[in-house]
Amino acid sequence: MKNVIIALLVLVSLKMTAQPYTVENGNTRHRFAQMELGVTQYFSPNAGKTQALSETGKIGDYQFGANSISAIFIGATHFWGHCDMALTIPVKQFGTGMKYGVDLQMKYFPWRIEQNKLRPYVGVSMNPFGYAQNNGPSITKTYFPLMAGINFYKNWHQLELGVVYNYNNKFDYPISRTQVGVAQVQPIIFSATYKYTLETTGGKERNWRNGTTAKQPQALADAGKLNNFSIAVGPTSTFRIKNSEYLKTKYGFAGQHSYSTSLEYGLGYYLHKPDMHFNLAYRTFKSNINAYGYKQNARREAVTFEAYKMLGDYHGFIPFIGPNIGYENLSISESDNGVAPKNYAFKGFKPGITFGWDIRPDRLQSWILRTNLRWQPNLNVTMGDGSKSALDQLEFNFIQLVLYPQRMFRKDK
Repeated sequence: MKNVIIALLVLVSLKMTAQPYTVENGNTRHRFAQMELGVTQYFSPNAGKTQALSETGKIGDYQFGANSISAIFIGATHFWGHCDMALTIPVKQFGTGMKYGVDLQMKYFPWRIEQNKLRPYVGVSMNPFGYAQNNGPSITKTYFPLMAGINFYKNWHQLELGVVYNYNNKFDYPISRTQVGVAQVQPIIFSATYKYTLETTGGKERNWRNGTTAKQPQALADAGKLNNFSIAVGPTSTFRIKNSEYLKTKYGFAGQHSYSTSLEYGLGYYLHKPDMHFNLAYRTFKSNINAYGYKQNARREAVTFEAYKMLGDYHGFIPFIGPNIGYENLSISESDNGVAPKNYAFKGFKPGITFGWDIRPDRLQSWILRTNLRWQPNLNVTMGDGSKSALDQLEFNFIQLVLYPQRMFRKDK
């Protein structure tokens, strides 16, 4: 949570001026995307139910009461108010039951968000959550619930009221080392979100229209002043994309790993003419398993060199893709019923792919916002019995701040 707060402070400290979506001469590239910061409150009148062993060893059903979650909202509208992509980061949960993680969501507005208008939306989210009871495992699941609601926009403030529907809401839960019960997530969750809209690039719109922006890049590029170093920072989450067969086979009651949100740091160099970026990214991820006397701690520290090519310019929306090579420092420590921990590790290079998009209204920006996803396959640690324990993840850095210091302090801009 500390890392997320740091990232938010970095973003909020920027000079930002909010502006409406509707502009003269129709939709413009400088209004293609607008950033949003806010808070979300989730509430379910019934958090779900589970099964557990009684003192006599019989399986019984247990119902949870109401549940409420307070979360930070970080998002951005795209396509001039027709699409909203965001994440919510839980900071406080009240009640018992499921513990929800960082929720990634996408909403579609058939009628775009506009001043003093009520607008309906539909959407879907990638919703991870964890659940643990007694001294059992923390089971993590990722669901894709449906969303619907209404939005009201006034003077850069937005209020949304919505409902979330978990259509696939049951899962198995080990209630002992040898017995499995059934847990159930509440299918209906209500949400209320307040968002403040931030227009980060609207001030450059006038120069784009009068042609000033179009004249500058070529002259600066010829002088080599648009090939620049970059520094970047942003919160990144991971999603498990491969289960550990070692855990599944030997300790099926313990569940699988779920990794915490981390902070990613980047140092890179941008080449203007080929529109390519080279970057060195550093981040760490940790996860702990503790179930019925068995403990396993996993840690991943990664330094990745990546090179990606920008693939066109869609009104300031710049997709990119490219290969990467990462130095991976993986470690696993495990113990069972108090036995001294055993440690296993892997250190070496692994290839992967980096892809995502920039929000870049023009090529003179001294800072931009970037979304990147990173896949490093075959992250395995060899255990004591010779089998492999997988730590494969998909990284998702939803909003990364990328700075070009040389452009920020250029005298001729």
